[in-house]
Amino acid sequence: MKKGLRNRLLHFLGGKDSQTESAQIQAIIVGTLQELPIIELLDFCKRKNLDGKLTVSNKARKGTFFFSYGEMVTVTMDGYKENQAFDTILGWNEGKYCFRNSEKV
Repeated sequence: MKKGLRNRLLHFLGGKDSQTESAQIQAIIVGTLQELPIIELLDFCKRKNLDGKLTVSNKARKGTFFFSYGEMVTVTMDGYKENQAFDTILGWNEGKYCFRNSEKV
């Protein structure tokens, strides 16, 4: 893991080598659903009180969960109603995710 990414993750998760608050605001977490299943990923966002958006992709499909300090506000996916999008994404075992903090100060 690159040192810069490691430091950002440690700061974001409250570990040692923390950086400035502005680095935390711009934190990005990426990975695959094979490493961290969607249920565990959603639980992680809740436990860490994350504020921002979690984008999950599976092949050509993409959905986005919006969080406000750990609480999921909504989920969107082209062509799907909110409940349909949520149920569809929960079924994904493969794909990628990216969490970006909101840029509020």
